[in-house]
Parts: sequence; C-alpha cells; structure tokens
Amino acid sequence: MAFVVTDVEVVVALGVVLIVVYVVGSYWKHRTLTGYAHWFEENYRSRAKVQFASYGHAGLKVKCEMNDKSDGFRELYFTISLGARENLMYYPLIPFMHDFDLVTSWGIAEGPVRANLRLINADDKKQIAYSESLANMKKLGLDELNQLGYVAYTSNREYTSRFFSQASLVSRLKEFREIRLIELDMTSSLIRVVSKLKKEKLPALTGLISALGRAV
Repeated sequence: MAFVVTDVEVVVALGVVLIVVYVVGSYWKHRTLTGYAHWFEENYRSRAKVQFASYGHAGLKVKCEMNDKSDGFRELYFTISLGARENLMYYPLIPFMHDFDLVTSWGIAEGPVRANLRLINADDKKQIAYSESLANMKKLGLDELNQLGYVAYTSNREYTSRFFSQASLVSRLKEFREIRLIELDMTSSLIRVVSKLKKEKLPALTGLISALGRAV
C-alpha cells in the first residue's frame, strides 16, 4: 500500500524543523556570544574597565574604558554580529549572500588624527558605494596593498604613508586577511575597523587595532 503524505503532515513536519532550527541556532548564538564576552574580559580587564550590552537582534557590544593608554586609545568599542543561524532560510541562501560573522571596532585616538583614510577590501562593493567622501580623497598607489586585494583613499598621502609604515600595516594585512575596512577620521579622531569574525583570529585583530592607535 502506497504511503501518502498529507498537506497537514507536511506543514507539521516543516513546523517541527523550524522550531528545532530556531532553538538550536539561538542556543548556539547565545553560547558563542558568551564565549566572546569571556575572551574580551580576559584579554582587556588588566588594562581597561570592560562592559557588555546586547546589540541588535542577537549580537554583543563591548566597551573598554582604557586605564592603560599605551595603545593610543581612550576608549575602545567592539560590536559582534552573528549570522541568523536560528532562521532556516539562512542556510540555503549562504552561497548567494556570501554571509559571514562580523566584528566592528572603533576607538577615539589619544593623539590627533591628521588625515582621513578609507582602506577597503577591493571586493566589498557595498563599502565602496558607501564612501561618499571619496571624491575629496586621493587614491594611495601602493602595489603591495593592491596585491593583497585592498584599495586605499586618503586626504594626506604623506601622513598616510608614514602611518602605514609606523603601524607595519601592509605586513599585518599579509598575516591577517580578514579585514574589510579601516577608516580614520580626522574630525572626530576616530579609528574604525571592520573584519570578518573568527575567534582564533581575535589576537591578530586586536594587535592590529593597537598598532593603528600607536601609529597616530
């Protein structure tokens, strides 16, 4: 006798799958964010007052009020955004969205920032489109940077070249290829970094951020 699946059974089965994916995905995100919170607490508590807050639907915001300003910052902020793993539609769309977890960091530099800079991953069309201010900036022609897949625009080439050298930025980008954006703003003395998020790469990312702060 043939086994016939009714519409009701299909709906029930789909509902069960949705619930399971939501529960498992939500639990995974909570556990992952808790792990990141512990990482930042352990790595910054000796030199900063560390505070946490929820961010967006299911993300984490970290605030570090620096006691030790040797890295060149008064305050550092990190926001962690994870993919929507609690949503069943997240999984079949991954190949088309090129989705990945992100960490965004920004800090107020102790020293004066003397140029506007936007270093962008050349494949990131969204960031390039977002850069309305690029019309007032000049492209920095560095072959090594281009070979790594990045393009940089600056309002002061001489300062930016010196900044790159002091931060050993090109060599750091060779070792850490997850960076999507590095931005300097001379009006607000802001340094912002956007990167793909991988826990094993966090030491390299925070080391790069510290190098940027010291190079200002």
